Amino acid sequence: MPMPMPLPPPPVQDGPAPASSATPSPPSPPPPQSPNARSKSNWVYGWGQSIDHDLGLTETGRQACNISVPTGDPSFDPNGTGTAVLPMTRARFSDSTGSASPVVTQKILRLTFKPRPLRP
Repeated sequence: MPMPMPLPPPPVQDGPAPASSATPSPPSPPPPQSPNARSKSNWVYGWGQSIDHDLGLTETGRQACNISVPTGDPSFDPNGTGTAVLPMTRARFSDSTGSASPVVTQKILRLTFKPRPLRP
């Protein structure tokens, strides 16, 4: 039976690193933000996705909180009635909140993804 070859020494030894006389190099600058065709960076895209998901995935509640429109607004009250509103309802909130003064309610949050179990 042939003898196994000895293992080479490990490339790094346990313990503190040896002192170096060389000056450490400065950190690399962050990569430049490349604007897209609309002269916007990816930060704008990420922000927009956050807003879109917050508005689109929030469950609406039963409590109306309409936004009043100024009398004579050319887009929303062109006849100058002064009764125009933008219909809106509050987000669904936990019924166990809202008893403080002033009333403070907690919006119901839900996960928009399924977390994966941790692997050992």
